[in-house]
Amino acid sequence: MLKRQVIKWVVRTVGGLLLILLAFVTYTRFPSGAIGAELELDPAAEYVVILLHGVGGEESPVLLEIAESFRVGLKALPATEVVYYHWAPWSDSYLRSGAHGVVLARQLARELATLPNLRHIRLITHSAGARFPDPLCETYKNLVAKPAHIEATFIDGMGMRGFLDYTYGYRNFGRCVDFASAYFTHDAEAPATNEPLDHAYNTDVSDAPGRAESGLDAHRWPLGYFLAELDKNQMQPGARSHTGLARGTVVRINAD
Repeated sequence: MLKRQVIKWVVRTVGGLLLILLAFVTYTRFPSGAIGAELELDPAAEYVVILLHGVGGEESPVLLEIAESFRVGLKALPATEVVYYHWAPWSDSYLRSGAHGVVLARQLARELATLPNLRHIRLITHSAGARFPDPLCETYKNLVAKPAHIEATFIDGMGMRGFLDYTYGYRNFGRCVDFASAYFTHDAEAPATNEPLDHAYNTDVSDAPGRAESGLDAHRWPLGYFLAELDKNQMQPGARSHTGLARGTVVRINAD
C-alpha cells in the first residue's frame, strides 16, 4: 500500500513539474503581438544604420555614444540614416524579448523593403537586440528582388530561445546576413552570451586592455571596447566580407 502511494506521489510530482516546464516554454515562445515604432526613414536613403538595445537598455549610455559616433562619422556620406531604435516595453522581459524581437524585426524589414535606393543595411545590436538581424534579413530578402548588403554586429548577444535552448544564438545568429561580427566576454552574468557565434567573425574582449578602467560590467564591456575601437573605416558600408574574415573565427584580445 505504501509503495503504491509513493509511486502515485512521484508520478504526480513529475507530472506537475512537466506541466510547469511546458507552461514556461509555451509562454516564452508564444507568438508575439508586438507593434513597434516606425523608422521614419528618408525615402531616398541608400545606407541605413540601426542600433538595437537589450533588455532594459533603451537608454544605454555607451550604445547611445556609438550611435552618435556613427552620425558624426558618416555625416559626409550622402543618403545615410542612423537610427537608435527604441523597442521598449517589448524589450523588458528576458523570457519574452526574443519572441517580441522577431516580430518587430519583421516589421522593420517590411519598412526597409519600401526604400528603392537602399544599398546597405548595418545592424548594431547589444544583448537581446541580437534577435533582430536574422528575421529582419530573411523577411527583407524575401520581399526585395535585389536586396541591400546586410551587415550585423552582435555585441554580447543574448542567445537564449525560450526557456530551455541556451545555445540557440551560438548556433544561429548571423546565418542570414552577408557579414556578421561578434564581440563578447566569457564571464558575463547575462544568460547565453559567453561563447562565440558559429556564423560570425568573433572577438573575445574578456582580457582586452582598458576593461578594469572602464567601470563597465562584463556584459557592457564589449560595448565599451567596440566604441573605443570604432573609426570611420569600420563605419563604411560593405567594407567587410567573410572571404578574409571567416565565419566561426575567434580572435582573443589580450592585455599587453
